[in-house]
Amino acid sequence: MLPYFDRAAALMHLGPNVYDEALWTLLGKDPPKSNPRHDGLDACFWQFARDPGNPMEFLRFGPHFLAREAANIQILVNATVTHINTDPNGRKLVSLEVTSAHGRTVSIVPNVVVLAAGGIENARLLLASNRLLPNGVGNDNDLVGRFLMDHPRTSLGEYAPRIGRLVEERLGLFLLKHNGKNHFYSPGLALSPARQRGERLLNCAAYLSEHRAEDDPWDAMKRLYKRQSQNYLRDSISAFSDPRLLMSGICRRVMGGRNITHKLDRLAVDCLVEQVPDPESRITLSERRDELGLSIAHLQWKISELERRTVAALAHAFAGEMISLGLPSPTPPDWLPGGDLDAIEFTDTAHPTGTTRMDEDRNRGVVDRNCQLHGVGGVFIAGSSVFPTASHANPTLTIVAMALRLADHLKDADLR
Repeated sequence: MLPYFDRAAALMHLGPNVYDEALWTLLGKDPPKSNPRHDGLDACFWQFARDPGNPMEFLRFGPHFLAREAANIQILVNATVTHINTDPNGRKLVSLEVTSAHGRTVSIVPNVVVLAAGGIENARLLLASNRLLPNGVGNDNDLVGRFLMDHPRTSLGEYAPRIGRLVEERLGLFLLKHNGKNHFYSPGLALSPARQRGERLLNCAAYLSEHRAEDDPWDAMKRLYKRQSQNYLRDSISAFSDPRLLMSGICRRVMGGRNITHKLDRLAVDCLVEQVPDPESRITLSERRDELGLSIAHLQWKISELERRTVAALAHAFAGEMISLGLPSPTPPDWLPGGDLDAIEFTDTAHPTGTTRMDEDRNRGVVDRNCQLHGVGGVFIAGSSVFPTASHANPTLTIVAMALRLADHLKDADLR
């Protein structure tokens, strides 16, 4: 996988693929002073892909893909795949049934198909292709749709704005100038591998989440610049209401390589935790139908005691790290002082993974190491649904790297 991560980073207009303490050197910071002091924690980073045409926005693949011209690509829009047709034994791809928004259905006969519809829809489409095969395509062992994972997110505490400024100096965004481009990295604190092994915990990391004031000057200026303001007078007043904050933000960005200072309501310490692959967390077909008459997905998503115990361990470690740095620990959530782990409230992060998991053993997985559906010639799967585990990190970089790897395999393999 390693060479594909660098190729994926180039496609995503990212900076160096460095996400551990080695990044401090690239940022020009002193690692001993910057790394965690509290036992059982490691430095970690997230990187944000920006649009090369508009650095104020996150990267969206769609417009860039549609703008490309390639003689060997034909794009069909308003064409939903509604059924994967195989031979009677379900061992070979025959055709795809494709339906328009107006209900017109056609048949496409490809040599190879790659399902790339996401962590939920990949599994739903396989399950819904059940006219000849009651369990769906590639589902001989009842594994399609199982092991649904996400990155459960919860808060480990909060800071008031004034105190939060001090914490942001340690965990706020960093700007790295690399090859003439600006790249943004968000630092965090993660449970170390040694602590995970020693206490049988999952991978889990904490980071800062800004909750900005409604009249934040920088956000008001951005809305005015992009002509997206709903109230030009109010945003104009907000944009110039705090010149000192604006000057401070410019200095931090230009001279310190840090994030711009925003006006905050509060600063939250959030965390993402990986999940245990659980076969009872799964996607099935509901009785409800969509506009094309297809069964929509029904999700059963379970969070185990181990996820809760891992989050509690990180919450205590984070508070200890802040104290060791001479900073205040955050105001804890209600569940933390009493240790009521069942009271932890999680939300998903829109990172569904694992529902067509990879394993060389067809009794344990849906696809093989090359992302081919076990036992079905001509059908491959791309995306986070093939991940056997999810770690704690956002999946997009790995999704793109895996897609490049699959593309190379399809070009090199004899698939006739």
